[in-house]
Amino acid sequence: MSFNKVLVLALSFVLLFSLSALSQDLDQEEAFEFADYEETLEEFGIPNVELVEEYKNEALSLYEDGNYEEAEEALENWGDSANQLANIISQGLEPFYGATRSDRDDFSYSRVQTLVDYEDKANELKAERNEAYYKRAESLRQIGQEEEAFALYQEVLNIVSIDEWDLWVNAASALYEMVGVEPIE
Repeated sequence: MSFNKVLVLALSFVLLFSLSALSQDLDQEEAFEFADYEETLEEFGIPNVELVEEYKNEALSLYEDGNYEEAEEALENWGDSANQLANIISQGLEPFYGATRSDRDDFSYSRVQTLVDYEDKANELKAERNEAYYKRAESLRQIGQEEEAFALYQEVLNIVSIDEWDLWVNAASALYEMVGVEPIE
């Protein structure tokens, strides 16, 4: 067999092996991603608007009554379920957001208008999540869990929207107070 034939055969085996390994890696990634969804479903179930509203009502009632220890867990449930539902709604919009700019530009205006209500709902749920996380930080602080509160204030500031001025200022001021810096007025 000539050197060129051996080289082509060897390269073919390397290519075949690489494609096989890549295929296995993709299969493992897909399985891993499914495991992530499965774990979330096991922890929270399939969230829905009614469940988020129930968590919200319970959490706000406990928080407003000053029952911070019980409110902390209820606020976590509310924030996490609102976040999960917002993410699910956003996943329904992913084909639009994942499209190329050209494809989005060619997409009919009436169809874009149809999607706006869903984006608004996802954003409302994210705002609820932000409120729940802020109030959870406040509750943690009230029950003496300063380090957890500190970390959660930081998380709120990472996710809060520029449009959520009051929440932004409250979280930043609480964080500043904890480190001896003058709060925002």
